[in-house]
Amino acid sequence: MLKMLQKEKANSLVEFALALPLLVFLLLGTFDLGHGFVTYMALANGAREGARWLSVNPTDVAGARAQVRAEAGQVTSVNPAAVTVTITPAKSKYNAGDKVTIKASYNYLLLFGAVTGNFSVPMSIQTTMTVLY
Repeated sequence: MLKMLQKEKANSLVEFALALPLLVFLLLGTFDLGHGFVTYMALANGAREGARWLSVNPTDVAGARAQVRAEAGQVTSVNPAAVTVTITPAKSKYNAGDKVTIKASYNYLLLFGAVTGNFSVPMSIQTTMTVLY
């Protein structure tokens, strides 16, 4: 009876050792997915805030870029200087009724990229608004 119990304990240990890596990968993937979603939402908010700024202040293109970076920088893992802001059409002053598109791009660094060998994921989002004044 004692030998059977020892075999069952050994079987449980082997099963746990086989299942543990799968559980760890699922846990790490969940962290990366959640953190990536937060980063994506920060970029979306930044692009929207930059477009709103430019629709109200049509001569302040630098201010719109700053708004995008400041809003995206609200997430601690996002380096605001690494956010690429593209404004289309590229003008120094916009007129009432012009449509302005702001695109915010960022390379999201995976938290556990060493495990998968994929260290970053490019993220990009754009927003279009009409200049009011």
